Amino acid sequence: MFKASRSAQICTVLALAAIVSCESRHEPPAEPSSIDLYPAISPDGEWVVYTRYGPALPPGFYRMRIGGTAAELLIADWVEADWNPDGRTLVLALGQQIYRYDLATAELTPLTTVGLNLAPAWSPDGRTIAFASNAGDGTHPPDLWLMQDDASAPRRVPLPGPPRDELSYVDWAPSGDRLVGPSARGLFITDTLGRDTVYLRTASTFQADPAWSPTGEWIAYSTADDTYGDIWLVRPDGTQNHRLTPRAGHPAWFPDGQRLAVVRPGPEAQTIWAVDLDGHLLQELTSPAE
Repeated sequence: MFKASRSAQICTVLALAAIVSCESRHEPPAEPSSIDLYPAISPDGEWVVYTRYGPALPPGFYRMRIGGTAAELLIADWVEADWNPDGRTLVLALGQQIYRYDLATAELTPLTTVGLNLAPAWSPDGRTIAFASNAGDGTHPPDLWLMQDDASAPRRVPLPGPPRDELSYVDWAPSGDRLVGPSARGLFITDTLGRDTVYLRTASTFQADPAWSPTGEWIAYSTADDTYGDIWLVRPDGTQNHRLTPRAGHPAWFPDGQRLAVVRPGPEAQTIWAVDLDGHLLQELTSPAE
């Protein structure tokens, strides 16, 4: 979703032309000043972290206070992040590995060391990290893995059928006993042992970025057909599937479960907006690079 450069990197590393995620037709604005990606909202709803790059702007990972105007550069690189529920640390996909990042000290602690590892998601109790990994096997694309927050006890979740060749952006149910992820058959929901797996029919042949609401009532996800892409909502039981807002991607929930942060193209840049559950644009959270 919205990351042609990142997708190209993944395709090169895996050397697998069939990876669906590398075929996203999403396009950034023509000649944008900046492109914002991967928003994640802090547990207290006060901060957003995101990656930004542009034609004259190298990739960087930023933090900004909601309603503020000054962005703080945390790491000068591509980053996908999720917050620890304590709000003091982040789990990051940086390069091909997963790290813990301490916001107070800026210390990076490696949690993986081999293979291609993507899209970490911290469990609601802060004890477990879900992520996509090929575990060092370059002949296979990433599959779903779990590890403890200290990097101990890593294990692949044995989902039925072959590994999901487009697996990324898994997210936890607020109960912490299930996860949602994308597959060629639609979104799938599974338990942490991979034994109870169900598929939700979605609105597109390509879906990504599933995000489970903090209230447990909705799953937001992105689609990609012949347009820029849309954000949809669906109940965890597969009902009430509907488009929330057009031309947007990378949904990330606010802790109240009543708003989402999404990326949207504008005339000058791709920025991050807050939208409500009716799809109304509430606030532009980031501004184009000057």
